[in-house]
Amino acid sequence: MTSGNVFIDIINKNSGKGHAVEYLQNKYGISIDETMIFGDSMNDLSMVPRAKYSIAMANADPDFMKHCTYKIGTNDEQAVLDTIEAFLDGELESVLGD
Repeated sequence: MTSGNVFIDIINKNSGKGHAVEYLQNKYGISIDETMIFGDSMNDLSMVPRAKYSIAMANADPDFMKHCTYKIGTNDEQAVLDTIEAFLDGELESVLGD
């Protein structure tokens, strides 16, 4: 799978970010409804089904964006931090919209 414009990730079919999220959910008793993921490349795609909040960065691969429920700003704008802070403040809808 691609990872950015010039990189290729080669991973075992039984590993990857989605499996890591699933492992942590199982280990700590975290449900999909309690999970938020952020991504920008197709190597993040395996995390999407593991989270209620699948969030693409504004500069994400367009094919990845199609699979996400939400889109936020870029890392240069500290969009991930702002989203997490909004969640902790109970104001997630103000960042994500409907």
